Amino acid sequence: MRKKILITGGTGRIATCIAQGLAQTDDYEVFLGTRGEGDGDHLIHLEYHDLEAMTKALTGIEAVIHMGFYMRNDSFIEKHIKDNTVTSYTLYEAARIAGVKRVIFGSSNHIFGYYQKGDHVTSDSLYRPDSPYALAKVFTEMIGRYYSDRYDISCINVRIGNFRQQGNLQPGDIRSSYIWLSNPDCQQLFRKCLEYDGDRKYLQIFGMSANEGCYFDTSDNALIGYEPQSDGGIYREELKGQPGHFFRSGVDSNTLANHNFLGGYSVTIDSSGEIDLDYLEKINREYPSSN
Repeated sequence: MRKKILITGGTGRIATCIAQGLAQTDDYEVFLGTRGEGDGDHLIHLEYHDLEAMTKALTGIEAVIHMGFYMRNDSFIEKHIKDNTVTSYTLYEAARIAGVKRVIFGSSNHIFGYYQKGDHVTSDSLYRPDSPYALAKVFTEMIGRYYSDRYDISCINVRIGNFRQQGNLQPGDIRSSYIWLSNPDCQQLFRKCLEYDGDRKYLQIFGMSANEGCYFDTSDNALIGYEPQSDGGIYREELKGQPGHFFRSGVDSNTLANHNFLGGYSVTIDSSGEIDLDYLEKINREYPSSN
């Protein structure tokens, strides 16, 4: 019998990639959860703030891959507290009631964003979140820690690096080349998370390819048997001669890589969600790039 899997944020770019990978096997029946209206047997509407409705949606589900998350850095109270964290708490509580065996959370490398290049950052390092978005990711990781300890639910936090939206064939800028997650590696990683049958109820790992010079110590990924095949480092020289992505303020993402913080541009975001150019200039002066 195929295992029933629910992916929240089911129409998003990473969720779509995961679902396509799982569809290559006959082991899983994948349901895509969305805030919009469901359309079809496997795209379902989720009432994230309604515990009863969420429990009903999760009944019969073997594992949840939680990817639904507001990503911008503005509206901390309205979006990150009332939406992201309350949504996540309701999801875990519904999973507990419905008897879901495992929750895999799509966390972020930005929970460590204020470490500097060259720091030894492992899966057990202390949090140093670089943005309101990262704060919400930290809180959600701790929800998983609580439900694993208190209710014995298997929880895996995957700290995702950089996943490009259009094709994901190669990293989009210099920073991304160190923390890139390719499509094939993404699909292998989340399949390994679902297949993991070890005795550890709570795991935290990095979602990155085998990038030369990776900013993070990804050795714990071996615990689930994940063996990434892609390497963002092979594109690095090419990227150094190109502009990166441009943000609303007109700043190039390769410029934003020219300081020593692992979080890249996120460490420069102000309370409105815009890049603080004065702060960017300051940290580029005080923390020149080590690349």
